[in-house]
Amino acid sequence: MKHTVRLFSILALTALCCVSTARAGDDVESHYIRNAYNRYFPMESSARSRDMGGVFTALKGDSISVWGNPAGLAAVDRALVSLGYQYELIDGDNLSTGSSADENIYGGLLLGAVPLCNEAVLGVGFVPRFSDWDDVDSREADHYYVPVSLSVKINDQLAVGYGIGYINDKVDGKLYDGSMDDGLLHRFGVMYSATENLDLGLMGTYGHGTSDGDTATGFHTSGDREAWGIHGGAALQLNDQWLWALDLSYENLQTDGSVRFTAIPGSPAMTLDEEIDVISVNTGVEFAYSDQLTLRGGAGYANYDYDTTDAAVSSVVNSLDEFHISGGLSYDWTDNINTQTGIQVRFTDVVDMMAGGEITFKF
Repeated sequence: MKHTVRLFSILALTALCCVSTARAGDDVESHYIRNAYNRYFPMESSARSRDMGGVFTALKGDSISVWGNPAGLAAVDRALVSLGYQYELIDGDNLSTGSSADENIYGGLLLGAVPLCNEAVLGVGFVPRFSDWDDVDSREADHYYVPVSLSVKINDQLAVGYGIGYINDKVDGKLYDGSMDDGLLHRFGVMYSATENLDLGLMGTYGHGTSDGDTATGFHTSGDREAWGIHGGAALQLNDQWLWALDLSYENLQTDGSVRFTAIPGSPAMTLDEEIDVISVNTGVEFAYSDQLTLRGGAGYANYDYDTTDAAVSSVVNSLDEFHISGGLSYDWTDNINTQTGIQVRFTDVVDMMAGGEITFKF
């Protein structure tokens, strides 16, 4: 999942010999970059966002704003609690071992929001995620994200918000053990209702944390991680049945790291840096089929540009293009209970997927 061997593969040049064909190289690159991105401060996915292609910046009024654009919480008019689950599959080949490495990720979701007064809404959450790799490393990882968000309504058209999330991450494997401690993700959001039917959202993010790890071959790694991004979106209510949303995003992820051979006392540390630039566009629609049933669909594209000072990795891993499609449905059992379920399929050099559901109670 996270803490993959990109920072340590300089210790395993034999991995290049495992990439014997262009197809195998593609499978390595896809798996490597997807895990590199997840190792930082990934935006978690609620059912509504996932099923609408990944849009979230201009959506408001439900649990999506607890982890997404915090300004959207201003539209929450009564207390709510959401419980959810998600399964994700990341396919491909492991760079260090050359073997097939299906990664199974099992996630949970607990989000809540409560109006403090007419102008302010508070949101809190707990998002655990556990993963295991089907490869010779037998790797397992635990990830916890605890977001807290606050939104303030300035007037009937404008709302602002701030969110902070604590991230802790650990990985255990036969080849590598590591962790990211004291990770924090800050979110700054604005939501503007340009017209009765058009909402515009803007969110900036900044994340920072430290990482440490040890390999089975006697190397110790450490680094400072930083990430920042800008997300802009629009949500247009076309009529009583149709809602269309669009998101544009740019993210920059960096690690200033080093690696040292601990078996030789006093051995010098080598610089091992990493940078990922991500540009993405997502779009989605909602269709109110009836008073109770809403259908959703979406699609998106993301380009990952990867760079590292590790010469062995950079000769194999450079960039990734990802396309995805998604669909799902939402059903209101009563005015107070809603359930959502759906799936997203990603197409890179391999095919990955996410599926899950969510239930929301309003009080």
